Amino acid sequence: MSIQTSQEIRLRQAPKRHPIKKTPAQIFEEVRNEYGEPHFPTERNPVGSLNEPFWAALYRSEHHILFEPHENNFYEFGGNIYRAVTAHVILDRISNRIREVVRSGSYPFLKHLTGIRHLNGVIHHLKGQVQKEEAFENKDGLIHVANGVLDVKNGGINLLPFSPHLVSRNLVPIEYNPKAICERFKSELLGLLDEDDRVLLQKFLGLFLLGQNVIQKMLILHGLGETGKSTFSEVARKLIGITNCAELRTNLLGERFEIGSYIGKNLLIGADVPSNFSIPEAHTD
Repeated sequence: MSIQTSQEIRLRQAPKRHPIKKTPAQIFEEVRNEYGEPHFPTERNPVGSLNEPFWAALYRSEHHILFEPHENNFYEFGGNIYRAVTAHVILDRISNRIREVVRSGSYPFLKHLTGIRHLNGVIHHLKGQVQKEEAFENKDGLIHVANGVLDVKNGGINLLPFSPHLVSRNLVPIEYNPKAICERFKSELLGLLDEDDRVLLQKFLGLFLLGQNVIQKMLILHGLGETGKSTFSEVARKLIGITNCAELRTNLLGERFEIGSYIGKNLLIGADVPSNFSIPEAHTD
């Protein structure tokens, strides 16, 4: 009989809850009770100024969004993973949301406060309200696949439904099938290797899926031509997802923006890298 910890039990039970979804009007009222009126009119100026924290909180309450400060990027949950969204898109959505409130008959003077110069401050407040450092570190050992989220902690594999609370920006484009055997992969690629190398390659594929190099090692496939090295690399690329991979261009590693292009990637693949390559010095100007 297996023993489950209370943490495991909570994790499995959590997705089964179905909280009551609040209406936009209910969310608006809750934010208004906490942050005050959506703008500050005066007797001489009925338009007044925009309540920037209010609109930042309203947007936060109506969207699953986070801000990664080290990347200076917003990410929003899109039903399975978090995807980058620009501040320009958010500004346009907030402007449209203000117009919705005006059309409802409430706060008619808000229509004068939908310009960029009025809304830029909202973005700054939103950054502070939803900031999440190292949001995609994947410390919980989660793998987002096409049909759900794999929880691989504690040596088991549990398929969970997608949730904005299970944070990732990398989606493996293949469905998890616990009954899959992958006979060709085993016979045509792994079959040419000894047992230790077969286990090693499969463990590295697991690291690629996690997107976290917990052993701080790199894999080098070295050998004669036509022995499956390129095929294995292509299988890994398709398994992890082409959008989750990047090309390791060793001749450009010293360039100013090359390493920055690896942000958000789970796997770097260097095809046909010469055995005597060296990393060029980075530009400092």
